[in-house]
Amino acid sequence: MPEMQGFRIKERLQDQLGPHVMSYFPNHPIEHEALWIGAVFENLRLAVARGDPDALDMAIELIDQDPMWLPFGKLIKSDLARALRKNAGQVLPVDRARIIATFVRLLKEAYTPRELEDYAKLIKKFPKAEYSGLVASVKPLCDKARTMQEYLIS
Repeated sequence: MPEMQGFRIKERLQDQLGPHVMSYFPNHPIEHEALWIGAVFENLRLAVARGDPDALDMAIELIDQDPMWLPFGKLIKSDLARALRKNAGQVLPVDRARIIATFVRLLKEAYTPRELEDYAKLIKKFPKAEYSGLVASVKPLCDKARTMQEYLIS
C-alpha cells in the first residue's frame, strides 16, 4: 500500500476503533489500499463470527459511528452485521440500543442504505420489547424503509 495513504487509513482506523484494531491488520504487505482494507475487515469479520469480545465491540462501534470516510463502508458494515447476527446473544443491552438507534436514524432517511437490511435482520434477533415501540414510531420516507419497519414490527 502506498505509505502516505496507508498511514492515513491506519491512523483513522485506530482513531475510530482504538489501538486493538491493529491486531486485525494483515501480516503481509498489500499494495492496493482497497485490498488492504478488505483484508482488515475480513479478519475482523471472522473474529466477530468466532465471538471475540474485542471484535464484537469494534463492529458495534463501526455500525454506531457510521464513518463516511471508510471505503466500501456499506459492504463492510453489512458483513459485520451478518457476523454479529450469528452472535446476537453476546451483544449487551447497551450495545443493542446503539444498533437500534442507528437503525432508527437510517430508517428516517430519504434514501435507505444497503446495510439497513442487514441491521434489520440483526435487530430481529434482539428481544422485541427493546425495539418494537421505537421502530413503530418512525414515519419512513421510502418504500424500502417501510418494508424494513414492517419486517421488524410484524
